[in-house]
Amino acid sequence: MILLLLHTAGSRGITEFPQTLARISAPPGATVNISCNIPEGTFVSVVSWYKEEQEGRLRKIADIYTTQTPGAKTQSQVNLTRHNVQERDSGVYYCAGAMAQKFTFLSGVRLIVLGTSGPRLSLLAPSAAEDTELSHHLPLLCLLIDANPDEDTFSWDIGGETSQDQKDGDVIDGEGAFTVWSLKLIPPERWSQGMAYSCSDQERRNISAVVPLNTVSAAGTCFLTLYYRVPCLAILLWIPPLVLCFRKRLGRAE
Repeated sequence: MILLLLHTAGSRGITEFPQTLARISAPPGATVNISCNIPEGTFVSVVSWYKEEQEGRLRKIADIYTTQTPGAKTQSQVNLTRHNVQERDSGVYYCAGAMAQKFTFLSGVRLIVLGTSGPRLSLLAPSAAEDTELSHHLPLLCLLIDANPDEDTFSWDIGGETSQDQKDGDVIDGEGAFTVWSLKLIPPERWSQGMAYSCSDQERRNISAVVPLNTVSAAGTCFLTLYYRVPCLAILLWIPPLVLCFRKRLGRAE
């Protein structure tokens, strides 16, 4: 995603990009001020605000005129105010302006609007036919959907062997839900029929399953399995659509 964004920025002639993002989390319905900091000694007459879209494009959402005067000796701040924020407002916001006749990103903020339904765990497991010879590590993927931004630890129990892992990543999906995940790679010799496995989050929510002989997914539903021959990089690329699919499924169940 960052590479796509950098490519977009480069095509617009933007030569500077914020290396770190501030983070704001807020409940639904709140009013949020997203700040843009203008460095000391620089003059920017107009600050442009952009929101990152799912495909990596930047969508312009506002232009705000500053009250800054040329030659200012102190850092200035310009705020973008969002009222009654909802999950769809979650995402990464960037501010930019012309400094020394060069259009430059000034800062970036990741806004996370908390979900109304509360965090939920989903567990994706590998699928292999009974006569398939397993020769690669098998991926287990634990998703915490509508997560609190401070959630960063998962506990695993794989056939009685326990571990505590830091999250492997997070994502804001197309509907604004914030999801964190942990990816566990299991040696094929440990993957046997009837073996129990589970993951839990910091709040002790838990989800568990048992290794089946094989798994068949019904048409029209989200796949509950990850095929063991798929490279881990491809699995990570699937995470945003998988999260969206699971949320819609859970919504129908409720």
